[in-house]
This record gives sequence, C-alpha cells and structure tokens, in this order.
Amino acid sequence: SIKPARVKEYEEDYRYMPDPNLPFYIIPDELIEEVRKTLPELPEERAARFINQHGLSEYLAHVLVSSKALADYYEKVTELSGVKGDKVAGLIVTDLLGWIDSEDLSKLSRIVPPEDLAEVVKLLEKDEITIKMAKEMIPLLVRGEKPRQIIDRMGWSVIRNRAVLEKIVDDVLKENPQVLKDIERNPRVVQFIIGKVLEKTSKKGDPKIIAEIVREKIRLS
Repeated sequence: SIKPARVKEYEEDYRYMPDPNLPFYIIPDELIEEVRKTLPELPEERAARFINQHGLSEYLAHVLVSSKALADYYEKVTELSGVKGDKVAGLIVTDLLGWIDSEDLSKLSRIVPPEDLAEVVKLLEKDEITIKMAKEMIPLLVRGEKPRQIIDRMGWSVIRNRAVLEKIVDDVLKENPQVLKDIERNPRVVQFIIGKVLEKTSKKGDPKIIAEIVREKIRLS
C-alpha cells in the first residue's frame, strides 16, 4: 500500500511567496461592473427574469434556461406572438419537448419555426382554437405542417354560437336528469356537464361559453 510521506493541508505549507518585484493590484469595483455588463445573461438571472417579468412558474423557468437554445426559442415565440407566460412556456415544455430529442434542442427553430408556434399561440389568444386543439397540433407541426393547413385539414373551428351550444346543454341535461338533483351535494357535477357538452361538440365548443350557459341553466332550474 502507498503511504504519504508528508501532509500539506494549507497554502502556507506550500510556502508560496509573493514576488517582491510585482506590486499588489486591487481590481476596482467599477471595472468589475463594466466587465459584468459585457457578459451574457447567466441562466439563473434569466430564470429570475422569466419568473418576475413573464410570470412563469419556477419549474417552467428553470426547464427553459437549462438550454440556451430552448430559452432563446421561448423568447422568440413570445416576441412574435406578443404573449408571455405559462401558456407559451407550457406548450413548449410540456408538449413540444415530448416530440423533440434532447440532442436536437439546438435545431428546435428548424424543426418547428418559432413563427409557427407563435401563430398557434395567437390563435389560442383569439379563441379560434381550444387548448386541446393546440396540443394536438404540436406533433403535426413537428412533421412540418403549418397551423392554418392543420386547421383546414382537420376541420377545426371553435363553436361559439350561443343558440347551438344552449341546445346541446339542454340535450345533456335531459339525458342526465339526476345531475340537477346532485348539484347541491356535488359541485363537480358542473364540470361533468361541461365535459359532456364538449364531448358532443367533438371538443369544438368554446369552454367559456359552455360554462356560462351551464351555470345559467343550473341557477334557473
């Protein structure tokens, strides 16, 4: 076995000696700050900015900054769509990343151009598509399709006609008469009705309008 001949635990043990011909140099704070400004934004600083300025959750912010390419992609999508926050970050982190190999993150902008995802976000903001439709578009975008092409091919369009949705709500309530009796004991029944209406509209009904109609019908019953 090897045995150490001696132990050196501290710098003094190495007998470092300053060169008498070299004066000490103290770096001024101003120079440190000047150099710091020339450095790129550090991941932790970027995450803090995403949290404080974009309202992102800590989880989403830290996933984004784990890759510079990913964080850059998120910022480009927000710039093009004019929308910041968890809605955009969630589509990227939760949905898009599921279809992208980790080693391909540097090519993300070529696989799904930020312009395409930004268009999806804008369609969501204008309620032209639902979040379910947006999520279903992601793998099609990865395959190279464009948002408008997908909508036209799939026949997707959000149903906002109140009279049409009211008729469907009435049908659901007639098919489930027990629901109105259970409403006081179980407030979750409202979500059940909304789910049934969405089912009948093939997920094309506007969830906000459906929820309004359902609550109105329940109050009147």
